[in-house]
Parts: sequence; structure tokens; C-alpha cells
Amino acid sequence: MGSRSSVEAEDPANASALLAATMTTEAGGPEGSLRVSRWTGEFVEPADEEAYRLASVRESHGRMQTIAVGIVLLAVTFSVVDQAVADASTFLEVLALRLISAVPPVVIALRAPPASPWGISRWAAAATLFYVALMVAISVLLPPRPIALTIWTAFILMIYLLPPLRMRAAVANGALVTIAVFTIVPLPWPIDHPETLRALVMMVGVNVLGVLTLRSLERGRRAEFALLSRTLPKSVIPRLRRGERVVDHVDSASILFADLVGFSSRSATMKTTDVIEMLEELFAALDELAARHGAEKIKTIGDCYMAAAGIPDPRPDHAQVLARLALDMVAMVQSRTFAGHELRLRIGLHCGPVAAGIIGHDRFLYDVWGETVNTAQRMESSGAPNAIVVTPAFAVAIADDFELTEYGTVNLKDGSICAAFQLLSERVG
Repeated sequence: MGSRSSVEAEDPANASALLAATMTTEAGGPEGSLRVSRWTGEFVEPADEEAYRLASVRESHGRMQTIAVGIVLLAVTFSVVDQAVADASTFLEVLALRLISAVPPVVIALRAPPASPWGISRWAAAATLFYVALMVAISVLLPPRPIALTIWTAFILMIYLLPPLRMRAAVANGALVTIAVFTIVPLPWPIDHPETLRALVMMVGVNVLGVLTLRSLERGRRAEFALLSRTLPKSVIPRLRRGERVVDHVDSASILFADLVGFSSRSATMKTTDVIEMLEELFAALDELAARHGAEKIKTIGDCYMAAAGIPDPRPDHAQVLARLALDMVAMVQSRTFAGHELRLRIGLHCGPVAAGIIGHDRFLYDVWGETVNTAQRMESSGAPNAIVVTPAFAVAIADDFELTEYGTVNLKDGSICAAFQLLSERVG
């Protein structure tokens, strides 16, 4: 089984190594990769983008709190400077605007992170637009100075780098500032002066630099999320990034084990590279089926494939999900070869209470424990080739929707004997 790990992907150089395996553009890519828009840099699927935003809520809120402290300090600092440069007739108005500019940051800093994954982005966009409007109003009241254009240029770059804005919001705010500076804000030189043209070119260049930098940073953050989403359930990632201990006790979930028949004897006569190629093709196909049915792949151990439904997100039809998945698994291996080899599976299913969570701190592993897991594995090991063996509890859960037949008894891990049933097909109509 491959190791599961978290990667620091803020560095674009590190991110680029992950993109090929975890993300692709709308044109397509490796099976299971998350598609990103080549224009916005966001995930194409709304569910993927929402999951990414939700996982980033705590980090984004922390950035907003840091920005809030900075804005308050700037408001105090510039209030002192304004006293020296502003006209006496406008100083009180400028001071009032400075104080007003500090109010939204304080409110944001004191509020808890929003529950909506889009809340932080909307806060950031609204707060940035509000602050831009105040900055323009203050600049209109102050006498024009060359240093002001330098401050505006730096402000544009900060729009792209600091607040957790979506690309389109950052571009809109950056363009708005550039337009406002050269149409509303008093300039120290005439509009056709070479220094004015130089300032315009610099601001346009900073906007382009900001877009490229933000795009690179966002690709790095999304590469990290995409890698985590390939190794952990998506709904677990926000909890992990919040520093929570991810261990859940679930009253009812379903577990599936699928194992290759005769793998040991077959692999003994094959080259190692051929064995790996065969398993890679098989597990890739099983991964695709699991994703299609909404099941959660847990892990692979040698030639054994383990999946679950009802964890980490509870769902009432977890047994039906895995029953359909098991039937499709058998149908799939019967209909094709893998690296030129015909394969057969044994599949076991059980449902009941389980514990699930992440083990360790360095290499994350989302795993499942409990007697339900042990029993499902016993069902699998007792099955015939291409047979799907289920427990009485699982049979009861799916009896209204699937055809089953008695399969004898199975010896469980604790020495007891359990009746077993074979899943045959889904009922039509």
C-alpha cells in the first residue's frame, strides 16, 4: 500500500511536482485527478472547489485577522502623518475616514470564522472594496504627492498577496484601484507628464505580477489539497487542518473486502514488475468504481482491496452502495484482463458499528477498526471465486433491493459460527 502523506506545497517549485499526479486542466488527466480551470485556477467541479474553500477557512480567517491588525496600525500611523501634510480644513475629515477604515478589520478579527466555505472570500472581497473606496476618498482630500503613487502601487500588490480573494475579485480590485488613481485621485503631475506615464506602466506591471504570483500560490495550495484529497476523505481534511483529532465512532457503516483468488501462486511465477503492473491496473479500475458509487476506498494490503460506505459521512443507504459496488467489481473482472491476466475476486461484506480515524502524525492514514471489519474480512476469506459473501445483518439491510441465497456458515475470529448469504444480483424494478 502506498504511504499517505501531507506535503508542504506553498513553494511553487514543490507544487509543480504534485500537479501532474493530482491536478489537471479541463482537458483531462490521470484518473482521480482534480480538474482545474486554466483561466481562474479554481477547481472545475463546484464540489471540489467548495471542499477546498472549507478546508482553507481557518487559514484564511487567520490571514484576515493578521491583515486587520496591520490596517489598524496603518490607520494610527497615517493619522499622525496626515496631521503634518493635510490642510487644516480637511484634517478632521481625513482622520474620520482613517478611523472608519479600522472598524471592519476589528469586526472581522473579533468574529468567529463563518460556517460557509465562501464566507471568508466574500468578507475579504467586500472589505477590500470598502477599503479601496476609503483610500480613494482620503487621497482626494490630501494634497497630491509623488510618494502617494508609490503607496498605491504597493497597495495593489498587497491586494493580490494578502487577503484570501478569489482570482476574479483580486483582478477586479486591482483594476479598480488603477483606474481610480488615474481618474479620481489628484495626481502630482499632469496626465500627459512622463512621470505619470511611468507610474501607469508600473501599476499595470504590478497588476500583471500580482496575477501571476497569486496564480502560482493558489496552484501550490490546491496541489496540497489535491494530494490530501487523494489520500484522505475530503470531509476529513478541514478537521485535520483545524488541528482536530480525527477519530469517530459510527453506529452503522458497511465494510467491503475484495481479494484476488490464487494471487500467491500466480505471483510466484511472474516478474515483480509484471505483478505491480497487474495490481496497478486492477486497483485503478476498482478505485474508479468506488468513486462512481460514492464509496470510500480505505486501503490496499498486498492484493486485498478495502472500501467502506457510511464513513466518514453517514448515509442511510451505505449497505446498498457497497452491494452495488461489489456486483460491479465482479462484473468488471469477468469482462476484461489486467496486464494480460484474467483475474477472479472473492468479496466479503458486513455492516455494523465501527471506529474510524487518522493514525499518526507524520504519514497520515485514514483507517477503520472494530469487529465489523474483522467479520467482513472473514466473509471474504470464506468465499468462492467471484462470490460475494455477506453476513445476516448485511443481508437484512439490502433484502428489499437485492437477490440473495444461503451460503452456509463461516467461522469468525472469536471462534463463533455465523450464517452467511451470497449476493446474486440487484432486483429489477
